[in-house]
Amino acid sequence: MVLSVSGTLSASSGVQVGENIAPTINQSSSGGYTALQVNVTETATGSGAKNLIDTQVGGTSKFKESNGGQITSVADTINLAGTKTPATSGATGVQGDHCWDTSYLYVCTATNTWKRAALSTW
Repeated sequence: MVLSVSGTLSASSGVQVGENIAPTINQSSSGGYTALQVNVTETATGSGAKNLIDTQVGGTSKFKESNGGQITSVADTINLAGTKTPATSGATGVQGDHCWDTSYLYVCTATNTWKRAALSTW
């Protein structure tokens, strides 16, 4: 193991934070940033699992991202908290984008190409 951080959070009230990464971004013009980057170099790998991220509770995986980009969650729902309605079927979007509003689910199937499926109660 290259880096290991451990500790105990034991307050009886309030919210404690185990680790905090809090950069201050103050850019202009065409600046950009990445707050946290994991950049693995694989020169050889074994036959076991290869995860870039594996979040766990009590040793049980809850959310993973594999080195191939596959995302796995044990939750029975996925929440896209904010609504978005593409203005047209040709609105700006990147293939794989998903969003929703009260009437439709939207999926960007190619650059700037949106398709939608109507929602209804049952």
